[in-house]
Amino acid sequence: MSNALLTNIALLKAGAETQLLVLEGRGHGEFNYLVGTPEARDAYDLIWFFFDRHLGR
Repeated sequence: MSNALLTNIALLKAGAETQLLVLEGRGHGEFNYLVGTPEARDAYDLIWFFFDRHLGR
């Protein structure tokens, strides 16, 4: 199991709210340099949703 999944599980067990996005066949943070792709748009939408929800606008 990858470190990302293990960390997510540990956070859940600790009672933290988590949101893990896994893109099959993609590397860590690859959406940063694939700007404009559907995968990048999905990743950024989820990132902003998470920050808006937890930090407010």
